[in-house]
Parts: sequence; C-alpha cells; structure tokens
Amino acid sequence: MFSNTVHAIILAGGASTRMGAVKQTLEIEGYSMIDHTVMQAAKLPVERIVIVTGAHADAVMDAVTVTDSRIQFVHNPVHETGQATSLKKGLCYAQSRGAHALVMLADQPCISEETYQAVYDEGLSMKASRKPYTVRPIFHGRQGHPVFFGRPYMLNLMCLKLPGDEGGKRLNNQVLSLHTPVNDPLITFDVDTPKAYEKAKELIKAASSETLKN
Repeated sequence: MFSNTVHAIILAGGASTRMGAVKQTLEIEGYSMIDHTVMQAAKLPVERIVIVTGAHADAVMDAVTVTDSRIQFVHNPVHETGQATSLKKGLCYAQSRGAHALVMLADQPCISEETYQAVYDEGLSMKASRKPYTVRPIFHGRQGHPVFFGRPYMLNLMCLKLPGDEGGKRLNNQVLSLHTPVNDPLITFDVDTPKAYEKAKELIKAASSETLKN
C-alpha cells in the first residue's frame, strides 16, 4: 500500500550526442549541471534521491558533489535504447519500495524551486487515487517536467514492453493525467546543445544575482 513516501528519480543516462561533451558534468555557476537538479531534489522531503545513470556513468557519478545521505545511484545497462528504459528503471526502484516517484531530468537545471514544490504537493494530494496517475506542470498550455508518478508499481508494469522513448508518451494514455499550472516557462527547456548551455548559464547567473539582491 502506498503512503506519503516519495522518491526523486533523476534521469541522467543520456549520451549527450548533440552537446559534444558529457552535458551532465558541465559547470554552471560553480556546480555541475546534474548538481543543480540534485540540489532541487534535496530541498524536497523525499525519502530518496535516485540517480539513474547510463552512458558516461562514472563521469556522471563523479560530477555529483552534493552531499546527501538520500542519494542512490542506479545504472541502466540498456540506456542506448532510449530514455524510456531509464524511466522504467527508476519507477521499478520506487515501486519495489512502495514509493511514489517524482521524475526529474538531469539536463533541466533552470526549473524553479516553486515548480518542483507545486508538482510534489499536487502529486501527494492525489495519493488516495485507486488509479495510477501523473501530475505535470503546465505553462501557457505547454507541459513539462518534473512529473509526479502516483502508484508507479502499476505504471512500471504498463510500460515494460514499450520500446525506446515511447514509454512515457504511451503511459499518458493509460493513466489519470493531471496538470498543475506554474509560472515557469523553463519547464520545457532541455540543455541539449552548446547554444542551450550558454543560455542556461545566463539564466542561472541572473537568478543567482537576483537571489543575492533579496
């Protein structure tokens, strides 16, 4: 039976082919890109922070400098077949421990703390649902991340046979899909290219400066 337990699942298995470098390890304002996502997860009252590695696993693990006893690494040996296999790996980890899952992406360092909190809160508010469900943030009609997976043990069973990157998309047709409005245009911003990396550095530098002013 599911309770209030939630695991943050950070998908970090991408090969970074468009970046030309291991994007999860690239530095932004003194921290690696994946560190920025881990720090957001660490602010939430999750039981575990599960980082699913794939390509460049050793480099990604070394790039995590955040110290938190909740951090666990899980390796996806078939990461080359698509992100859906890393999603399955993370959901399986959560379901085996009776936890809901908040799925985050290692290449989205610019999502706000308020967005993560809003999706987390909305996801937990639905925990009594008898049907598997997801909660996604939405900004001006566009859906993004993070995604809260309620009752992920059933979601994992549903997606076991789904190939490659189709897993998450197909799941949305089989579960109760909910949205929570957020004031965050960066919920769809992935850092996949050198140009996107430069933009992310500018955004995070600006956000850091604003925080210092306040």
